[in-house]
Amino acid sequence: MSPNIVPLRFCTSGGQLILSEFYGGLYVNFVQGNSNERFDFDATNGFIISKSGNTCLTLFTETATAYVRTDMCTGGDAQKWSIAGNAIKSVGPSNYCLTYVPGQAAVVVGVAPCNGDTATQYFGSCDQSTPPKSVRIRSGDNYLSEFYTGLFANTLKSNRNEVFRYDANAKTLQVQSNLECLDVYQDTSLAYHLHTYPCNLNNGNQKWIVTESGTNRIQHYTYITQCLVDKGDTTAGVAPCDFSNDTSNNKQLWTLVSA
Repeated sequence: MSPNIVPLRFCTSGGQLILSEFYGGLYVNFVQGNSNERFDFDATNGFIISKSGNTCLTLFTETATAYVRTDMCTGGDAQKWSIAGNAIKSVGPSNYCLTYVPGQAAVVVGVAPCNGDTATQYFGSCDQSTPPKSVRIRSGDNYLSEFYTGLFANTLKSNRNEVFRYDANAKTLQVQSNLECLDVYQDTSLAYHLHTYPCNLNNGNQKWIVTESGTNRIQHYTYITQCLVDKGDTTAGVAPCDFSNDTSNNKQLWTLVSA
């Protein structure tokens, strides 16, 4: 029988994270719009084929803890899956479903006994009203840049450290150099600090108010008194928002530029 091939993308509940393949591993991450997120479902045989690796989702149960990766397509039972009921379930007696840590981006997908939990095992439609965008964030002649989780404002280097994925739905800015999110935290003296940190959709430290057109302040959504600032010494941070009309030397004004 000829296979019935259906192209698919698999998203978590709410469509904010997407299943992605990278060097055989499976992850959930913010939408990047690349081939790693695209799969072909062979509905006739139950195979899920990664477009980026041309390999099949494969269940491994030989170790103490079962796990899933992509592997060369061989047609064995370990590569047969069903995708009914917004879950990706192994076909066979094992009763395993793809499982992830809720709300966290750039983390490995595993398998666990199917339980119908929409917070950890849901994979459904990837429709989004506002798809994430790749941007550079410019202040004057300087661009926001990440290095070892620190934030800097430098002249253009044209590297991944300067490229952020802005997700208007999640209100997050994920840098492409380490796949962490722009994050503000307070120390014991209640001072504010800016760094990158593993993305978590439930982490209020990572949410921002961003205007996509024109030159504007980038205000923190949780710490509403704080705005992103080019400190003028090659570093970037946050500072009390300056809403004065003086824009001649306002280091809190940023422009989003397509990357």
